[in-house]
Amino acid sequence: MEASVRWAREEPFPSPQSSPRTPETIQTPHVEAAQAIQRLIYVRDEVAPARERLISARRTNEALGEVSRRRPRPASASEVRQLPNASMGAFAPPYMPNSAEQDGFRPKAIYSSPSSAGGRMGRGHMRAMPTLGAKRLAKELSINSSGSARRGLEPEPKEPEKTQEQRVEFVKALRIRVAQEKLAESQRREEQAQRWRRAWQAGDQPEQFGMLLQKHGALAQSMWAIACSGLFALVVLLVLGPMADPRPEGSCGRLLNQKEAIAVDEELMASPGFSVDQLMELAGITKSTVQERIKGNEITRRMPMCQRGTQPDAPPRQLRIGGSEDALWTQLRDVEQIRLRVDYAVRTTRVKAASLLCAGSALGLLGFVIAGGMGLGKAFLADKEVNVRGENFASGHNYYPSTVSEMVRDRESPMGKCFYGFTSAGSFAIWMSWYPWHLQNVYLPAEEDSVWCCSVMTLRTLVPPISMLLVSVITVVPFREADSIEAVSTVIHAMAATLAMGGYCVLEWYTLNVAKNVRMTQRERHLRQLINLLLGFCTFGLVVTGVVAQHPEQFGICCGDLYIVPNVTDIVASYNRGAYQQGTRNEFLVQHHKVGLVDTASGAALAFKLGMFWFEVSAGLLMLASHFIIFLYCPERRLRIRGFEGGYLDGQLSQRSEASSDGEEDFDPDDAEVVSNGSV
Repeated sequence: MEASVRWAREEPFPSPQSSPRTPETIQTPHVEAAQAIQRLIYVRDEVAPARERLISARRTNEALGEVSRRRPRPASASEVRQLPNASMGAFAPPYMPNSAEQDGFRPKAIYSSPSSAGGRMGRGHMRAMPTLGAKRLAKELSINSSGSARRGLEPEPKEPEKTQEQRVEFVKALRIRVAQEKLAESQRREEQAQRWRRAWQAGDQPEQFGMLLQKHGALAQSMWAIACSGLFALVVLLVLGPMADPRPEGSCGRLLNQKEAIAVDEELMASPGFSVDQLMELAGITKSTVQERIKGNEITRRMPMCQRGTQPDAPPRQLRIGGSEDALWTQLRDVEQIRLRVDYAVRTTRVKAASLLCAGSALGLLGFVIAGGMGLGKAFLADKEVNVRGENFASGHNYYPSTVSEMVRDRESPMGKCFYGFTSAGSFAIWMSWYPWHLQNVYLPAEEDSVWCCSVMTLRTLVPPISMLLVSVITVVPFREADSIEAVSTVIHAMAATLAMGGYCVLEWYTLNVAKNVRMTQRERHLRQLINLLLGFCTFGLVVTGVVAQHPEQFGICCGDLYIVPNVTDIVASYNRGAYQQGTRNEFLVQHHKVGLVDTASGAALAFKLGMFWFEVSAGLLMLASHFIIFLYCPERRLRIRGFEGGYLDGQLSQRSEASSDGEEDFDPDDAEVVSNGSV
């Protein structure tokens, strides 16, 4: 074996590319084994590396000189066949192109598209998918539901082509037909509107809206009757009710012993709501008596607890002036210090009340003026509105609201925002001022002027501002458009407006004509009486015009607002005329079975609506103007705040304050002058 291998190495054999073997060249087994070994060595050293280099070159496209890389392809059929041939005797190395052939060398595509001959197989090719021809596809699509195949698709019938003249004639005929339909629809609508007009004038309400309106009308009439009855009862109670002190004349109540008197004195002195003058008046001590006690004179008097005068001998309360037993007298030793403190607190409270009254009146006036002006501009200067059919109103007027509250019912509108903001702020300012308790030109003694458990000042403090706040907060809906729940809120709003204007008118009339202890000048009295008279007239006119404007047909007045329940035809008509917003609203009205506006008021009915609107505006302006007149003539607005140096709590006053306080008169708002704030 070793000799055969050695001989094979010494004698070279022809390469596999030489001519095939002939029968004469038959070798011994040793020679064949040596040749097989040499072929294996050749495959290992030459063929395999050459194959790897070729595959690597084709994968990286180095043979083409390209930089970009392509995805590796699988071996072709010829390359795969070379592997078994290597072991079968065909060890020819794969073909390697030389440098000259590399320039023009272009390998075929890995997966080439099948040829037009039906996808013939070739080197590197894949068999194409069988496809249906056009005839066969049409045949497959023409299979009926029973599965039987038809010869072909049935041709669709075609309309004969029209000439240009025929097309023009068709368009003209179509336009004429649409115009005739619109004309017939408008005539039908006009006839229906005329029937509604005649029905309203005759008092025979249509069945669509008649029962609903009758039910709401009865509810409104009953509510108005209740409101008027309540207002009349309030007037009677204010004028004829018990307004005097119920205690019998000469009675001073239960007598206090010494211990109870000292406790009452300490409580009164601890309260910041009483001045020194009021405490001395309550105890029956005069200023001269205090001055005598300061000088060292010991005086003992008997004074009543309920005495308001300065009679020193009036029994029955016993108060010892002198000694440490009298708590009141102990506090009055430093009377000037106490006067400065109480004077500062009282003046600050009264100036604050006057300032809040002025601010509330001004804000309320601005709210009514701005909202009324914007409402007028929208009603007369804005674009024409449309009815439920998308057409302009036959009356030629836009919808005009009956009241300011109806005009500003939409809180998102500019009018609603202005009215709600100004009126609410003004109501709170007037309410928080408590001006009847701090301003002398409206102050009434609570013990003398009272209605049952409430004094007139309490009613004046609470009723007008709270009612005005309810008017601004509770929105209203037009009476004929409201359902049962909305009608209740509308009635509440009407009652609040009546209390705000009518209640204030009654309270002001009582203050000016019945009360006896009101301090004011004649000029102020006459001016307030004139404003109150105009306010009462506007309130009465508001009630009368409101009743007539809500039901003009019942009083034989033409022509009020006309409402109908819209239907699907109205929705389509609104959309066809471009009134998309009205069409959307018609859908809501149809779904909820509510009425829509067909025509607005005109003639005498419109005059009553305008009268109701302006009566309410005038009443609101006059009520707020009366508050402003009270501020202008109150002496508290001219008060100066008397400051003092030193600590407010410890009561240490400087020599400057003590020196400047000597010889000052008692606190009297009527004697105050307009000066800047500062120390006395």
